[in-house]
Amino acid sequence: MLHSPVVETGSVLSELLREAEAELSRVRGQRVDLDRAERLASEKVAHLRALVELEATPASSERKIAEDGELSFSDLVPKERRGPRPRTSAGSPSEMRPEDIAAEVLSERGPLHYRDLWEAVAQRGGNIVSGNPAAVLLTRISRDDRFAKDQARGVYRLTIANEPTKASKRRRRKARRARKKPTQAVPE
Repeated sequence: MLHSPVVETGSVLSELLREAEAELSRVRGQRVDLDRAERLASEKVAHLRALVELEATPASSERKIAEDGELSFSDLVPKERRGPRPRTSAGSPSEMRPEDIAAEVLSERGPLHYRDLWEAVAQRGGNIVSGNPAAVLLTRISRDDRFAKDQARGVYRLTIANEPTKASKRRRRKARRARKKPTQAVPE
């Protein structure tokens, strides 16, 4: 008779454990669904904002035609597609590109790991719509000549004024490979 309450308690605890694990699994599934829904909603908002901005552009170009009878290429191309934005901090951070905000952060704080850099950029209003915005920022700064890798892994800094750019390094590397590549003999 003494063993039956212990067995019942053990089975009750086992049942409670199974229920708790099932609930945890269900909640995690809901979190994944909510994360996906949030990402999709953020993308939708970003796309709709872009469409609203584009919708405003033809109205201004129509006014331009009415005023002077001519329409230039710059009247048709939205401002954000005309080239890089100025690298000044005159605009609000949300109007600046994340790379420009990152350059400001690095000029103030010195070399940072790209994840810490993304956190600082996001705090200043930088926005990248992505599942992994830190990785997108890393890609962008690795292609920008204003940034250079520091000694530590994943750490980036601003380039020094007379430091060779990535493009010149790539050209030198390509030339070295071409010199090393043996010429193939043509069979006769």
